[in-house]
Amino acid sequence: MVERQPRLGKIMPVQTRVSGSGGFVVLDSIAKLTASEGGGRVVDRAMQIHGGMGMTKDLPLERWYREMRIRRVGEGPSEVQRMVIAREILGSNLR
Repeated sequence: MVERQPRLGKIMPVQTRVSGSGGFVVLDSIAKLTASEGGGRVVDRAMQIHGGMGMTKDLPLERWYREMRIRRVGEGPSEVQRMVIAREILGSNLR
């Protein structure tokens, strides 16, 4: 199976744009999106490998699955992070 690698090369020049609060908006969104989506894929594959045992409390996988699901929503849903990245790349006309 071939892994998809994120294509960050096109948006790296945007990292010089700084939000009003002094933080890097695009880099924050990229980090949140990459970490939450990547972690979710890892836990999902581990659950798939372990089958029914992955859903029991005998293994920590069921807790990790719940925690990764919360992380996808807690810092802003992945769709919101994608919109933040797209808005910074395409300009503020995207509303």
